Amino acid sequence: MTNGSINQLAEKHKKFMEQIAIFPYEYHKNNRVYQRVHFYRFTTKLYWNFLFTPYDLSYKEAKEAFYSFVLIEDYMKNKLSKINDYASKDYSTGYFGYRNDIHMRLVNDPEFIPVSEEVNSIIDSINYVENALAKIREQYKEYTEILKKIKSAGYFTDIQLNQLRQILGECLAIQFEQGLMQKKLLDQTRVLYDFMGRNNLIKGELKSIFKRTELMVDQNSFRKVDASLHKFGNIEVLKEKSHDELVKIQIDEYERDYYRALNEDFIKRRVRNPEVQSSNG
Repeated sequence: MTNGSINQLAEKHKKFMEQIAIFPYEYHKNNRVYQRVHFYRFTTKLYWNFLFTPYDLSYKEAKEAFYSFVLIEDYMKNKLSKINDYASKDYSTGYFGYRNDIHMRLVNDPEFIPVSEEVNSIIDSINYVENALAKIREQYKEYTEILKKIKSAGYFTDIQLNQLRQILGECLAIQFEQGLMQKKLLDQTRVLYDFMGRNNLIKGELKSIFKRTELMVDQNSFRKVDASLHKFGNIEVLKEKSHDELVKIQIDEYERDYYRALNEDFIKRRVRNPEVQSSNG
């Protein structure tokens, strides 16, 4: 059905003071083409009413199409860009520069043999963070490529929607996991900081490393990392989950409010297709 045809159909269902917005991308599923019209009023942002084509679609079809349109609309707002911005910051003079200095100056220094395990762990932890951020950037590239294809083709499929969902879950899971590693890193630097101070290894070339280690163990650093981790949910519960479990949890958490607020009762009341209005669910 063309936009002109669906617009004519929508006009028949439009009520007083309502405006019409046709979603710009079709939904293709099982050789069926779905379109969505949104009826809204300028007087309120909470006024949601819809019409779908095919006009005679069943309640079950309408329900599946409803959530697919709602989710793709949200995923196409590209909220993942904020995570990519975080992963794309220049850490060369921060974490990565600190790691490089430790590797060059402390790894082979006999004076640091008592804390060699912690020194190597610091390096490994920062390597982990660097690789995690690189993975997020790669995932984001794939995400934006999918969005470009949808915009170019003018329609989306379940495959593309599920790819976007999976990528978002992956990026959130990776972000949480590298946050845990940052917390571990701060504990490791505390051992190094105490050792350097206790043995007066804070002079000459070591002074700069000591100062940067001091910044790492500042209580503000711990608070910032904890605050970031708490945004994902219960840290103690989540840290025991596998990566795949974290991905699913993050997807479910991200989409939870849609399924809770836009439930079956909402669909029956707000979708104006005749079969949906008359259905018993």
